[in-house]
Amino acid sequence: MKKKYVIISICVAIIALIVVCGQVFTVRNISVVFYNKTGLADEADILEASGLDSRNNIFNVKESEIKHRIIAAFPDNSIVVTNVERKFPDEVVIYVKERTPIFKIEVNASSEEKSFVATDKDFQRGKIQKEEELAPLKLITVTGFVVNDSFDVKECVALRNVAKALLGKNMSEEALPYFIESINISDGELQIKLAETGAVLYVDMAQTADETAALYDRYLAMDYSARNNAVLRIKN
Repeated sequence: MKKKYVIISICVAIIALIVVCGQVFTVRNISVVFYNKTGLADEADILEASGLDSRNNIFNVKESEIKHRIIAAFPDNSIVVTNVERKFPDEVVIYVKERTPIFKIEVNASSEEKSFVATDKDFQRGKIQKEEELAPLKLITVTGFVVNDSFDVKECVALRNVAKALLGKNMSEEALPYFIESINISDGELQIKLAETGAVLYVDMAQTADETAALYDRYLAMDYSARNNAVLRIKN
């Protein structure tokens, strides 16, 4: 009889331990850490997409599933989940990086009102929006070119080369729209208007990367007063 009570006591203790552990290891804190913040998404969007809530046991949290759910919620590839960290006993942290939008390009849409897309240096396409919706973002306005079905065209290659040339000069992605106000594409040439001084760099589309880098160096070598409304070409 005594042995029976011992077994019952052990079973009760095990059940109590399971209940306590279940409460201790229930996810109570879920947070999102942005490596950069560009305004394409907010913490609430990420948390909703993750599918996590206070009923989850931290041992049952699967990092790969959370990443897949968030990626599925952002089909425009604007969000990259770099890590999902479980911090015992009850916290999960989601680390994300937003793609940095750089260019604002008009899209050939069916709407009568003009539509645009914000895209990063690699032309990961954001959602199509009206111009006023993109107003809060600092972007380089691209004119003389309209996106149809694909970014895989020579104009986009040229724009990408402009960005890469300046990034190669240690300019950050975030700084690009503050340095360049607009880029007009016309007759095989890019007219790059700078934001601060109004200077214009004329770059051959076939030699975009090399000419952008060379004209940038020439621009920086100029006296500050001479930069205002300056016109620079490789042929100058």
